[in-house]
Amino acid sequence: MPGSRRRAKGEGSILQRPDGTWQFSIGLGSDGSGRRQRKYVYAPTRAALLRKVADETAKGGGSIRPRAKGTLGEWVERWLRDDIQPNRASNTFAQYETMWRVHAAPILSNTSLEKFGVAHVERLYAKLREQGTGSATVQRVGVVLSRAIEVAIRRQSYFRPNPFRLVDKPRHRQKETRPLTVPEAQRFVERAQGTRYEALWTLLLTAGLRLGEALGLEWKDVDFDRRKLAVRQGVVEVNGYAKAGPLKTKSSRRQLELGVTAVKALKRRKAKARKEHHRSCFVFTTRTGGHPRRANLRQRYFQPILEAAEIEGVTINALRHSMTSLALAEGVPAKTVAARLGHSTTRLTLDRYGHLMSGADREAANALDAVLKRTLTRD
Repeated sequence: MPGSRRRAKGEGSILQRPDGTWQFSIGLGSDGSGRRQRKYVYAPTRAALLRKVADETAKGGGSIRPRAKGTLGEWVERWLRDDIQPNRASNTFAQYETMWRVHAAPILSNTSLEKFGVAHVERLYAKLREQGTGSATVQRVGVVLSRAIEVAIRRQSYFRPNPFRLVDKPRHRQKETRPLTVPEAQRFVERAQGTRYEALWTLLLTAGLRLGEALGLEWKDVDFDRRKLAVRQGVVEVNGYAKAGPLKTKSSRRQLELGVTAVKALKRRKAKARKEHHRSCFVFTTRTGGHPRRANLRQRYFQPILEAAEIEGVTINALRHSMTSLALAEGVPAKTVAARLGHSTTRLTLDRYGHLMSGADREAANALDAVLKRTLTRD
């Protein structure tokens, strides 16, 4: 053909077509199904073609890339279905799916995967803020979609740098959980006595269990004679349904010593369970033997105790936080507290709860004063 010229292997080729237009083509290897891929670029003149090829090369980060197929929504839903659902915990899948379906999909679902870029990420964050979405949720949406794009890049379904890495992450300031004071903790325990979930609240406060861990306890995990508790599974709630499953980390699976207060509350719970005749193996159940829902626990059972004890601004998670606060204030070593919480290292405990060790900090200041005073006296 007149004016045709071929480049070296791997560089593609340029030729002039019979109708006078110019064509660039390059082989791009095989896709995931083994089919060979080739990309074509057309322009009315050779100079225009070279400009378009240069633009495509720049978009691909220095090389010509295949075209990403389909929409962002099609990719994310396939990733959730094929990668996350079968390989991650059910509650993790539920969280990821909710971040996409409820928050991101209405904004980005129909966006072409080929065109998806930084401007779309910025628009997503701006739209979520405009809708009044909480900063923690906005941040989680970004994390989930960034992971989906990383997989698309590895699978050669997306051919640009991850745009979520090129946009500043939304800021989220962790809301500090207020622990109970000693008088509040005493009033809480007193008001909880005789209520249906007295033992549950007592365990959260004295053993530092997570709510899911406590709901996953079976009677075989409780050793009344030795005053010990085996924490080996948890209950997660997915789309309104509660399900027991193994704990995620080795450090979460642990043996705990129980205090007399917790043991007495558990014995009272066992006596009530026998009268309910549902024969559930779980320690904390509804009257029919099912797993209690978190919303019901909070509204129908936890909140009334707080009101009776005249305590405000406290969540269920604050009971675990309070155990940590009270233990550190009494001088319990951080390593012991970390093991009780199910933390893998004391660093995690100190990062989250180090501000509660104000008493220890005062002791350090007093000790240094004493050293300096002795030094000055000798001088």
